[in-house]
Amino acid sequence: MSRFDLGAHCNLLVSHVVPEYARLGTLAWAHAQGSLVLGYTDESDLDVILVWDAPDVPTGRDPVAAGLDELTDDALGGLGECPRGAAGGAPMSALRSHDITLAGERVVLRPMTERDWPLIESINNNPEVGYFSEADEWTPYPLEKLQRTYRSISQNALMFVIEHRGEPVGECWLQRMNAQRILDEFPGRDVRRIDIAIGAPRLWGKGLGSEAIRLLVRLAFEREGVDLLVCFCSGHNPRSRRAFENAGLSVRRTVPRPGSPKADFSYDLIVTREQYERTRELHRPPPTGDPGSCAPGCRSCA
Repeated sequence: MSRFDLGAHCNLLVSHVVPEYARLGTLAWAHAQGSLVLGYTDESDLDVILVWDAPDVPTGRDPVAAGLDELTDDALGGLGECPRGAAGGAPMSALRSHDITLAGERVVLRPMTERDWPLIESINNNPEVGYFSEADEWTPYPLEKLQRTYRSISQNALMFVIEHRGEPVGECWLQRMNAQRILDEFPGRDVRRIDIAIGAPRLWGKGLGSEAIRLLVRLAFEREGVDLLVCFCSGHNPRSRRAFENAGLSVRRTVPRPGSPKADFSYDLIVTREQYERTRELHRPPPTGDPGSCAPGCRSCA
């Protein structure tokens, strides 16, 4: 699964460019169809309609340049759409906070905060982790780019640090769907995605990722009221596929990725609300007082 896959994110610049035009005044209506991001790379159709309530289009700083200044190429990849109704356009100065903590038998998911940048840097700049988390070739991420990316993701996601036995070992989040082809497939539905990475290779293959995903699946359906989850992983990362399958998702399709240096295909995995209801017990937390459960404050692929 590539959290920085440019091709998967289609409407992000709209949420920045349109507000920049609006600041110039007299913008009455705006509509975008297709992919503004991909349109700039000549890889897709692009139709953008802007209507002004004035005889002339106002002049000022190029709004496209303004949007691109805020969003580097690396930052674009992992970002979700801006929250519905949000103005957007301004650089994010901090991660959006929440107060949700999820406890399983061996992992605790606690809110990601501005104090977690050393952990985030260590995960994203570990070549072994990067090989599996990136569908294409991995390169290190400067802290500034990571901060732009994660702060922007957080505007439309619940972001967590994964803890195991009191140690922060990974990251994950539940995010509003931002792949346009999935939104087109399920119009009018509340679709989310889960992204996850265990940053400690010594803990791979122990089921921690699967447990964290199960906690997020339960959060999605029982607290957030989503209709379905669609998650992604690259064909070169079978451990990621197993983690999602162990948490109740199943492969919906294999997606060709011609020219990818690691695998020429990836997976879309899905679980619907109806499927979740039939397997609800899989996602139940351990009973209070279960000696196998982690206490709050205890601190991927499976």
